[in-house]
Amino acid sequence: MLYLPNRHELVIPDAWSESKAITTIQSIVQQCLDSFQPDIFWPLHPDIAESYNLTKLPTSLWHGAAGAIWALTQLSLNDKNLPTMDFEPYLDLLITRQTEWLSQTDASFDIDPEAPGYLLGYTGSYMVQWKVTKAPGILDKIEKLIQSNIANPVNELMWAAPGMMLIALFLHKDTQEERWVNLYRQCASYLLDVYDYDESIDSRIWTQHMYGFSTKNLGLVHGVAGNAMSFLKGIHFLNEEQQLEVVTDIEFTFTNTAIVEDQLANWPAFIGKGRPGREPMMVQICHGAPGMVIGLADLWHLGSKNSQELLVKAGNLIWTAGPLVKPWGLCHGTAGNGYAFLKLYDLTKDEIWLNRARQFAMHAIKQYELAQEKYGMIRTDAWCGDTGLALFLQSCIQKQGNFPMVDYF
Repeated sequence: MLYLPNRHELVIPDAWSESKAITTIQSIVQQCLDSFQPDIFWPLHPDIAESYNLTKLPTSLWHGAAGAIWALTQLSLNDKNLPTMDFEPYLDLLITRQTEWLSQTDASFDIDPEAPGYLLGYTGSYMVQWKVTKAPGILDKIEKLIQSNIANPVNELMWAAPGMMLIALFLHKDTQEERWVNLYRQCASYLLDVYDYDESIDSRIWTQHMYGFSTKNLGLVHGVAGNAMSFLKGIHFLNEEQQLEVVTDIEFTFTNTAIVEDQLANWPAFIGKGRPGREPMMVQICHGAPGMVIGLADLWHLGSKNSQELLVKAGNLIWTAGPLVKPWGLCHGTAGNGYAFLKLYDLTKDEIWLNRARQFAMHAIKQYELAQEKYGMIRTDAWCGDTGLALFLQSCIQKQGNFPMVDYF
């Protein structure tokens, strides 16, 4: 079975409404601003508290205050008519709270409270400071954090070198400083050294040593798709031998691990044994076809026709499975899966993918409304909350598939 039907539901038949999308974006932004509290940022949403055993709002990019500030800033940059506020006076609090919230995380996750990682660690929070203030002194702090994180054995986007590679690319684009290229290359060299051959898939794959377990994941957040994406986006900074090695080996892994049935394709979450309690076949950004489309989209131009066909089949699988039952956001929600359709629209210019993205958008709006009614509040975070939905709705209006914090910062 390519997907688990109980994790999905039928897409609602409502026609695309740009006015409805705009109204929803405005509602999300206004509620975020209205509920902001300087001492705690935002109230902890019950779903976050229950899912992650937390008592205070995280500060991270992924599911915390940094991500909410980033998303609200980006939403207002995309649409000057949206209300906004000056978050600069509160940005130092992101850093001082970082250790505090990581320390309260379940000890079984084995997380270092000083972790420098991108989506959950200090570097992500400093990147938000850079986005908002453009204060040069922040860059020196980020440089030191990247240097300290190059050989992190976690080997995935959220915590380790692949996330540092994306940050280096973003900062090189912003500053044109050569130090970011040098850091990118150092991270790339380390990851190539630990990109090992696995006989069971006749391909190379990274091993993630995280949360007390060693696993070989394929998805965007914790595995091959995220690592490969970091290479493909900066491939022009690698030498010719490395470029050939990267594209060839990544494409082998992509094609050799695909499970294809007719015009559908999905990828298991992991090769061999996964972390306890993890489903082997999922359809979301962090594991499965949506993350493979977002992470490996550059193979459309750098790889072979086989990769192009697999990317299309992955899109077909996402549509066939339907929206995720779990409503929220980008990482494991309908909005994130919808971004895969927008990415395929960018690649193919086929209107079917834009139409499918917008159909998922209307469904996600309904999920947002039902969740708001249930909890009496919105979930403010970017990757896992309603601000991620707002970003997706903007992208549907603008007809572009750049994924937040991955394709741009």
